[in-house]
Amino acid sequence: MINNYLYLRNKPNFSANIKFTRFDVFKNKDVKIVTETKAIDSGLKLATHDVLMCNAGGITGGNTDQNLLFHLFGENFLFKFCHISPQKLIELGKKFSQTVSELKKLQIKPNGLIFGGMNKDVESKELLVVLKYFFNKHKIDPTIFWGTTEKTGRNYPSKEIFYDGLKDIWNVNIEECKIKKKHALDAFEYIHVSPEDRIKFPDTGWISGKNRSLNKGHIDLTIEDVLKKYKVDPKILESLSE
Repeated sequence: MINNYLYLRNKPNFSANIKFTRFDVFKNKDVKIVTETKAIDSGLKLATHDVLMCNAGGITGGNTDQNLLFHLFGENFLFKFCHISPQKLIELGKKFSQTVSELKKLQIKPNGLIFGGMNKDVESKELLVVLKYFFNKHKIDPTIFWGTTEKTGRNYPSKEIFYDGLKDIWNVNIEECKIKKKHALDAFEYIHVSPEDRIKFPDTGWISGKNRSLNKGHIDLTIEDVLKKYKVDPKILESLSE
């Protein structure tokens, strides 16, 4: 049973801690692995890998099994789910709402992360916009590292993430690439670090999102643009976060 009092007492400023580092947890029985096929799951320790054009990330609060991790492929999710069956879009929105509700019952302020994507993949960017909409509806300002480029040395650099609820740390990695500060920042087209969050690279200490020095890029696409393209009734937005 989780000692929520100790967790709340020890959690610093309700901030998310995101650390660029190498790790190998995918054979650890204590870690729940979320695959592209499984798409979304909850737990205390969660990880996913082989994040290419997909968007991965989650909603977290530390020492609780209510943390959420997703790994979604833009083309599959947007075309097969949204265009043919908008109900899947509603289900994802409700999963977000359920997670936020459970964390708030524990008096935990939810934090968010989106990590992944390819800058040349249109569906990847569209899915990013959908995910940002879900986070914003719940007043969560997620940290985002999106849109890897060929500067990393591979056409499709693979990414992986591991959330350790016991330590309340997101461990993130770009496989086969350098992850020191300069290389990691160059690897993404769009970066937004929440002012409440902290980032650490192998060659730096913890960097606060309040100074905004890591932010770069801009996403001009809107949720309305995405729904219009896939011919989804905008009224569906009324159900997305209920």
